[in-house]
Amino acid sequence: MNDSIGIDIGSTHCKAVRLHEGKLRGVRSINTDLSTMTPIGPAYNAEKIFQDICAMIRSLQDEFHAPAEGIGISAMVDSYLFFSFEKGALTPVIPWFNDAGAKYETQFIKRYNADELWHKTGQTPSVKRAWPRLQLLHSLYPEAIKEADLFISLYAYILYRFSGRMVTDYSVASRSMLFDLYEKEFISDLLIDTYPAQKLPPLVASGDCIGTVIPSLRTTLNLNEDCRVYVAGHDHISAFHVIQTAAPGAAANSMGTAEVLTGNFSEMKRTKEMREKGISFGLISKNKSYWLANQPSSGICYEYLLKRLAFPAGDYHRLQVPEGLYACDKGLFFVPYLNGSGTPLPNSTRRFGFIDLNHLLPPRLEDAPPGLLAAAVGEALAFESRRIQKSLGDLLPNKSKIIATGGGTRNEHLCTCKAALSDTSFFKSSLAELSAAGAALYASPGSCIDLREKKITSDPERREMLLRYYPVYLELIHNHQMKLIN
Repeated sequence: MNDSIGIDIGSTHCKAVRLHEGKLRGVRSINTDLSTMTPIGPAYNAEKIFQDICAMIRSLQDEFHAPAEGIGISAMVDSYLFFSFEKGALTPVIPWFNDAGAKYETQFIKRYNADELWHKTGQTPSVKRAWPRLQLLHSLYPEAIKEADLFISLYAYILYRFSGRMVTDYSVASRSMLFDLYEKEFISDLLIDTYPAQKLPPLVASGDCIGTVIPSLRTTLNLNEDCRVYVAGHDHISAFHVIQTAAPGAAANSMGTAEVLTGNFSEMKRTKEMREKGISFGLISKNKSYWLANQPSSGICYEYLLKRLAFPAGDYHRLQVPEGLYACDKGLFFVPYLNGSGTPLPNSTRRFGFIDLNHLLPPRLEDAPPGLLAAAVGEALAFESRRIQKSLGDLLPNKSKIIATGGGTRNEHLCTCKAALSDTSFFKSSLAELSAAGAALYASPGSCIDLREKKITSDPERREMLLRYYPVYLELIHNHQMKLIN
């Protein structure tokens, strides 16, 4: 087995791991740079992110003296910029969770047939997709489009900086709503009236090697001259790669800032009902497909709670739920749509907040018991997880196995509630950094990773209680007149 390094460019953190003889070593993490201010709020700085990734790689190389023979790179999707080969990044990268530019989503829907596009692309219209983002960047930086050689993702930019090759992969392109799943190419008609379609990067498959690290970086990062660069693609799909290697047929539940459920999809036959539920589809390679369901507001709900209670960022221990405490049993519920709702009723404008049926909360939310509020948040996310699972139908049979990954797996209350409300076997991986691990695995062909998965069990009494309140939760979230406390 070869040593390799895996990179994951996430919404809040960039991570790097070392894969050695099937084991992950030397995890590195740094905040994803969000320091560039724009007229619509903070944005990512592509070059700063690249430099931070280089610093993590160098740190790993200094710790482990065995040469890394490959670097795999995965990243978040829905993050775009204009690029010039002469000048580099011409614009900041608007975060996927910034919903500015909603009018362009409306224009997109009016201009193109959403049903037809969904059958071609497997995606539903959103302000996060490439066409609205292109229009938004154009409006903010009108001169940049004139200078641009390409319209690319942050992911493509990082690949280019390491390899000197400008490419993107099928899994990232699949999320753009510009990519035809059948023809396996970009749909030129969607861009030609605004921006030449040929100014999109060439396509490769997840797992492809796109060359070696460019010479100027090899010395700086202490890498071998033949250290190769591998495409790991969409961060959730990179995590899914580890799970599919270790447990073929299992679905992956990525629990991070957002939450995603992913599984294999053998046929391209899709229905209108799937579209309405916000279930999307994509390619990993020309012959390998995936389905994806999501809840865009997951871990960010706990981040909101920390901020609302004036606790330091990252102090999740402040939100520990006392054993046996269930907020729903006391009449307290949380509506978790900080970034809107996803599957099965996608809506970017949904509201969030607490619903206090029994008037438990004090006049000031910050005076409420943190454990009680955290319990309501965890139960809401578990209720949403059940909604997603029920909406998938035959895509996720009851006998399926779900393996959860990501930072959310450290939250015992959340995992216990999700297991109680799941009709499938619910496991969590002890390896939290699975997107980076998947990238490292792609960069070390023939290797495997021990997931060290653990089944999460829930006693019948807890399941019965949570199932009793599940219909109550559904009724509350559909009551748009309900007063929300936030």
